[in-house]
Amino acid sequence: MNREEIEDHLSSVVLGLNTNNVKLTQIKKLDKQIEENEAQLNRSLIKIPFVHKKVLDDMGIIKHHVPTLLEQNRQLVAKYNKTLKEAQQIEGQIINHLKAVIDDYSHSTGKNRETKKRVIDSYFSNYSINEKLDEYDRLER
Repeated sequence: MNREEIEDHLSSVVLGLNTNNVKLTQIKKLDKQIEENEAQLNRSLIKIPFVHKKVLDDMGIIKHHVPTLLEQNRQLVAKYNKTLKEAQQIEGQIINHLKAVIDDYSHSTGKNRETKKRVIDSYFSNYSINEKLDEYDRLER
C-alpha cells in the first residue's frame, strides 16, 4: 500500500472515530431522555395492588398526557435505535480500515515501516493507537 492509500484509510478512521463519538453522545442523551420520559409515565399511572399499574384513572378515562408520553417514548426509542445502528455501521467501517492499515504495517519492513509508523503517529496523536503499534512492534521482535 502506498502512502496515499494509507492516508486515505487513516483519515477515514479518524473521521469515523469523531463521528462515532458524536453518535455515542447522541445515544447517551437519548437514553437519558427515555429514562426521564419513562419515569414521568410511571408516575402518571395509577398503582393498583396485585394488578400493578394501569393507564386509566378511577373513572375509566385515559389520562390526557399518557398517550403523548407513550408517543414521545416511541419516537425516542426509534431515534435511539437508528442512531445505534449508524454507530455500529461506522464502527464496522473503522475496524475494516484499521485491519487494512495494520495488515500493511505488519508486512512492511525497515525504512518503509518507520515511514508508515510516522504517518500513523501523525493521524492518531490524540488517540492511544501509538502505544498499540509500539506494543505490536515489541511482540513481533
